[in-house]
Amino acid sequence: MKYLYLARHAKSNWSTPAPTDFARPLNKRGLNNAKYIGGRLAELDWIPERILCSPAERAKQTGELFCEYAKISLEGIKWKREIYACNASMLLKLIASVPESVSSLMLIGHNPAIEWLLLDLCSDVPTQANGKIITTANVAKIRVSDDWDNLKDNGGELVDLLRP
Repeated sequence: MKYLYLARHAKSNWSTPAPTDFARPLNKRGLNNAKYIGGRLAELDWIPERILCSPAERAKQTGELFCEYAKISLEGIKWKREIYACNASMLLKLIASVPESVSSLMLIGHNPAIEWLLLDLCSDVPTQANGKIITTANVAKIRVSDDWDNLKDNGGELVDLLRP
């Protein structure tokens, strides 16, 4: 059995003077939520062997804070530009490239792709009171088969959804 963790970056700062969307950083709430979730990852022992993360500033900060507070080496993060502005199919291709020897993988990215992938893989996904599924700094833990390459065909089971 393997585990896939799907994480959406924490809350970003829309009023920043960042020159592009890619450069937009986290706001204060986002920084605090990323630290909190990182601590919860450690408490729950949700420690992935490998992390694939968008290098967009808000996702990068989220990944770094998750690692700092979960006590995961930053060397375990692979920055993947294709996670920024992608779709669920592109995420599946990235996952398929992960060696089968890796038993737990975290993707840190952006909506709507993270949410679409969760819905593609799991049949019973709860919505929040506001109708949303994956909001900022959320992490879904999914139990999957032993084959990263056939994830779309085999699907997965949502174990839990961690929210700040």
